[in-house]
Amino acid sequence: SLYRLKTLQRAFPRGSLATSVAYQQSFLIVRFLVERWGDESIPSLIDRLEAGEDALAALSAVTGLSAERFEEEFTRYAAGLHSLVGSLVALLNVWTVAGLLAVVAIGRYLLRRRRLLRRLAEEEAAGEPAGPGGAVRETTALDGEAAEEESPS
Repeated sequence: SLYRLKTLQRAFPRGSLATSVAYQQSFLIVRFLVERWGDESIPSLIDRLEAGEDALAALSAVTGLSAERFEEEFTRYAAGLHSLVGSLVALLNVWTVAGLLAVVAIGRYLLRRRRLLRRLAEEEAAGEPAGPGGAVRETTALDGEAAEEESPS
């Protein structure tokens, strides 16, 4: 549930979760203002606040809506953002993405290594020479490619 504008105007609620929700809601209010009334709505609002105008009165002057009407429209806007897809996207943060990329990288490394070890075991079982002209095959586990190096005769 969203906090009332009057609550956010006075002070943010105490507690880390409540404060985090209040900051996220404030960000959404700014985003709503910019999307609906344009980039200039924010400097205009700040100018009015710096001049000492009450936050709700300044908001009404910038948007042309009463505080109650603004709150109703903002609530509909915020509800539209919290669809299933919106909720999933909100859960993804930079650490989640970094963790997923790390898991994918480790998986790719293990798959390449497994394929390389399987191929080397098949070559050894078949009794195939190490390479052309008795060359020793040197492998790089990270990229899974083989480089040939002549062995001294």
